[in-house]
Amino acid sequence: MSLTWLLTPPVFFGLAGACLALLIVTVVLLIRRRTMHRALLKMARELAVQKTQSPPPSPEPVAPAPAPASKPRFDGMLQAEELRSRLDRHVPSREPLERYMHVRSLAEKGCEVDEIARILHISPDEVSQVLALSRIRNRSV
Repeated sequence: MSLTWLLTPPVFFGLAGACLALLIVTVVLLIRRRTMHRALLKMARELAVQKTQSPPPSPEPVAPAPAPASKPRFDGMLQAEELRSRLDRHVPSREPLERYMHVRSLAEKGCEVDEIARILHISPDEVSQVLALSRIRNRSV
């Protein structure tokens, strides 16, 4: 196998240019790193000098710890009672049941599964499952 194609001018100068570009990028990155390192050292020195020249800060006053609650607060009890009453009044939505009744009635009228799904905005798998459950229910009654 001959490697004389490496010595052709376009390939040679291309490789030489790539190597030169890589060398330049490396030198620039090293110079930038060195500059950043020097800047950090300078900032650290200035901070050390500043700490030695300034008086220590006065301690912050500490807030007293809250007293432990011995009795539950009225607000919390009121919110809990409101939640209980809302849950007791809650009546489950009949919309899914009505939708399933529509699936069955549309199927009885001769509509296909895909058409029922499109009309009621539900998936065809859900329509198929509702129809299967409806058939099982009719057999057991």
